[in-house]
Amino acid sequence: MTKRIIINKFKHIKSPVLAAISGLLIVLALPPFPFYFLAFIALVPFIYILIRNNFFLCFSTGFVFGLILNLGILYWLAGNQGTTWYFAFLSMLGAVLILAVQYGILGITIGFIGRRLGKEILLWSLPVLFGAFEFITAQGVLGFTWNSLCYTQTSNIIPAQIASIFGCYGISFWIVLVNVLLYKVASNFFKRKKVVGTIIILTIVILLPYLYGFLDLNSNHHNANGNKITVGLVQPNVDPNEKWNHAAFRENMNTLYALSDSVTAQENLDLLVWPETAIPAYLRYRKWLHREIHEYISQKEVSLLTGAPDFVKLDSNNYNFYNSTFFMTAAKTKIESYNKIRLVPFGEKIPLSNIFEVLENINLGQGNFDAGDSIKLFEVPLKNNDNLKSRKNVLVSSAICYESGFSDLVRGGVRKGAQLLVIVTNDAWFGNTSAPYLHAAIAKLRAIENNIPIVRAANTGVSTIIDSRGRTVKKCGFEQRGYATSQLNLRSKRTIFSRMGYYFNYLLVGISIILLGFCYISPGSNRKKEELL
Repeated sequence: MTKRIIINKFKHIKSPVLAAISGLLIVLALPPFPFYFLAFIALVPFIYILIRNNFFLCFSTGFVFGLILNLGILYWLAGNQGTTWYFAFLSMLGAVLILAVQYGILGITIGFIGRRLGKEILLWSLPVLFGAFEFITAQGVLGFTWNSLCYTQTSNIIPAQIASIFGCYGISFWIVLVNVLLYKVASNFFKRKKVVGTIIILTIVILLPYLYGFLDLNSNHHNANGNKITVGLVQPNVDPNEKWNHAAFRENMNTLYALSDSVTAQENLDLLVWPETAIPAYLRYRKWLHREIHEYISQKEVSLLTGAPDFVKLDSNNYNFYNSTFFMTAAKTKIESYNKIRLVPFGEKIPLSNIFEVLENINLGQGNFDAGDSIKLFEVPLKNNDNLKSRKNVLVSSAICYESGFSDLVRGGVRKGAQLLVIVTNDAWFGNTSAPYLHAAIAKLRAIENNIPIVRAANTGVSTIIDSRGRTVKKCGFEQRGYATSQLNLRSKRTIFSRMGYYFNYLLVGISIILLGFCYISPGSNRKKEELL
């Protein structure tokens, strides 16, 4: 009787409401909220709907789930300070709807497999399908990663260490698997023989990542060589619109120098980092500014990595413009640069406009940057080599803003020999919303995946220094002017993910394709087919 009462109560809750609850719970599990544990129950209502509806109405279920999830992540776009309000609102609406449709397609796929192969196979397939879906939707010029389930666990640092084996999507797989097992426990709660075995499996699935993470964090193999680098960053907290004003240029530079004076007071500082477009000028072509900055770092005996715009003249009428990082050392006047590869779609570049020239005429208030074509490593000389057994210089890679969400770019630098990652960003456009906190937290998984420490300098915050296991060492809060310094252990061993890359994701995609293949040869159920949508 009790079971029937509980089931009847859930039956009266409409499907869109339950789908929205699942989406909302995922949003609340993401930074800056401290409720990461909600991710492990968030999908239970979503799974319940799919099964209650016999795997029909799946597009609408996935669409509503994706709509709430992505609205909760991207709502800040409507107030984006980098463009007019109507373009900001339209870009938010367009992005959320496109992403929601992707989740609708995931829903169709789940429903197709469920109707053809049955509930049990579908339930065990959900972790595979979600993992494959997140990996596929991160690819291409429209790839987006902020909505991945894995980022709910950036503050749950112990089990998050499995990212060093499986990559970040391995965490997503784990989260969905726990949700599936919890659903099975709930649905069989009054069948004691069935539920006991499921609870045992659930306990093992939950504990294994914690056990691995605990052992991994307490081992010494990550930094066996004892190599170290002393780093510092500045957070100028400058209005991104005002700093391009010619009258404010000198004030902006003086702010950078003043904060850097405090950073370089740190003994044996090796690397100083300024944020994305910290220098509001084409540094490569402003020789007087280049000389001024070089004189400063020569006096301080430190290397500098900073963000600044760049361009290359192709011919008398054509230029390529880049969002770049520049690197210079005290000992050399030579300036090196890296050009951002992953541009923000519709924010820094209209997708496919390099193929279809007519798209270049679209003006949504975006920047019109060109994409870089290669990863660049910078060689930082170390001051204190007492503990250094091999090289006297440290190889550093850089990522700019949006790029920190893409594992392949960071892994590419590590495979070329990078021992430290520098992320520069300007998150002022987000305003004081959840976005700068989520963006900052994403960097933690890049550190874990590759066993690489990270220096993340943000114009208005959140700036962080992160060790190679994803733990925050130092931090500057949002909309605060300040600086941070730390000595970091450099990686001495590549992770499985660094060496093998997306092997786990390719496996998930392969299994998903096989499942769909079986669906086409399976007759499915004999019940009357209803409309899919």
